[in-house]
Amino acid sequence: MDSDAWNEEQEEQRLKSMRRELEAASAGEHDYYAVLNVSRRATTEDIREAYRRLSRLFHPDRHHGAEKQEWARRQFHIIQRAHEILIDPAVRAAYDQLGEQGISLGKAVGYKLHSVKDLQDKFEREARMRRIEDVDEWVQSQSEITLSVNGSGIISPHAAQSFQSSNKGASGSGGLALQQLFMTHSFTASLSDNVSGTIEGRMLSRNSNTRAGNNGTVKVMIKRTLGPQMWMSFTTPLLPPHVVAVEAVHCPSLGTFYQAKVEQHALDLYTPPAITMQAGRPLSPYTTAFISVATGNQYALGSMWTSSSTRSLPGKRPALAPRKPSSVTIGLTGARSTGEELGANVTATTNQAYIQAWYKRKIDMYFSVSGGLLV
Repeated sequence: MDSDAWNEEQEEQRLKSMRRELEAASAGEHDYYAVLNVSRRATTEDIREAYRRLSRLFHPDRHHGAEKQEWARRQFHIIQRAHEILIDPAVRAAYDQLGEQGISLGKAVGYKLHSVKDLQDKFEREARMRRIEDVDEWVQSQSEITLSVNGSGIISPHAAQSFQSSNKGASGSGGLALQQLFMTHSFTASLSDNVSGTIEGRMLSRNSNTRAGNNGTVKVMIKRTLGPQMWMSFTTPLLPPHVVAVEAVHCPSLGTFYQAKVEQHALDLYTPPAITMQAGRPLSPYTTAFISVATGNQYALGSMWTSSSTRSLPGKRPALAPRKPSSVTIGLTGARSTGEELGANVTATTNQAYIQAWYKRKIDMYFSVSGGLLV
């Protein structure tokens, strides 16, 4: 439209028809093709002509009043930005594949390539890599394999015979015996700003010729962050055994934590829940002391849960859930920036007491070696 034939009514109609696209772009929803009102297959000449028409229409000098001029100035800058991006083949190819994030990359590599086809191929590869990275960031995958070897035979032949007798069919030599293989694989995805979901598969294979030595399960966990220092989670298995757990953790300061966990080992009203309370605080920059108190699932409150199969009483039927005794644990753990971790604790249960010490060394980001002593 020529400036001499400028019509006030046509101006208002055009301003209203394009306000939605321009306001969306100013809010961060950048679609520069919509800003210039051209298709994605538009030629360079189409883009140049659209820019000329819109720059005349939205030039601040054509509007009266401070408010209208300020609004027109903002839209004029968006139109200029759209023209700058779409008129350059390298930048346009990057924008088509990667959006706003690809613009700077297109400016950096545009003069090193020789054709639009080269640009499109490069940015298609960049777009595929970006999509893969986005999926990896959203769905965090993690695997862990733990191989346990019993070395008690090196210290005491009697301990080796005891292990062999309690694990019939177990094999080993030279005082060493493969004890168990434990594997986990999990996928974690963010469901909202403060809620995440995890699916985890577990497999345990013990060095035994009994079926009880091998099992596996799949668990689903929903975790909600209640603040920078506290979170809660709910875990339920998809396969038996059905152990439902609710856990809450509060970390008021660096190294200090309070944890509460409730586990229901059987989906009935006859088995008491196992409640574990744990607290810890740092003694030094590298050492943390902790105490843990667990009720187990063999207790009763008055007449409640007296008929639970988990109670070790004469004449009781076989337990339908694992029997967890009450216990108290006091210990120390430590870690250094070199990848070394170590700990020791004393545990007393209703029927036994033992001392445990362990050491773990991280070899690289994938492998670590650990050893322990149980007395």
